[in-house]
Amino acid sequence: MNTMKATITTTVSGLFLLSCFGCMGKGQPNSTEFFPIEETVRVRQFQDVQAANAACEDGTLYPQHFSGGELNSLGQRKLELMLKAEDACPQMIVYISGDSEKDTNLAKDRETAVMAFCKAHGVKEDNLHIESGFNPGSSSFAREGLQRLNRTESGAAGATADSGGGAADTGASLGLPSAGGSSSGSTSGSK
Repeated sequence: MNTMKATITTTVSGLFLLSCFGCMGKGQPNSTEFFPIEETVRVRQFQDVQAANAACEDGTLYPQHFSGGELNSLGQRKLELMLKAEDACPQMIVYISGDSEKDTNLAKDRETAVMAFCKAHGVKEDNLHIESGFNPGSSSFAREGLQRLNRTESGAAGATADSGGGAADTGASLGLPSAGGSSSGSTSGSK
């Protein structure tokens, strides 16, 4: 009984010491072993290019990009991204949307702040256009997406457009014309 107790005590003590001091000489693994620095740099570069292209594509500064009539850090960051965009055109168009559309003094202050920031970053005044409102090219009607819905998604297994279970009848149930262009709404024949 005493030898069994001594064996258990020795084993537990040994496991405790091993767990406390077992890995000290080998060094702790870090993230560079799993994610090499070269790969994380490439991923970060890809993210930066995507963010810059998205900012340029949108091109709209909203009230949250300003503190009164001055650009805040968020607005400065968006303009910096727009300037970095790979597909930036020689003509940069910045849309200013929101509260400034009602207040002409605020609109003028914001326009001046954007112009000053862009000039400080090397944009010539001839290559910069500032317009009021949101970018008309950054939005689209849901109708176009709904018309393509039946071509991009399949219905549930066993469901057909006639049974109402598939995605193919989504546009028709909303009163939209089918992909063929004719409307199957309830207006036909009721005059």
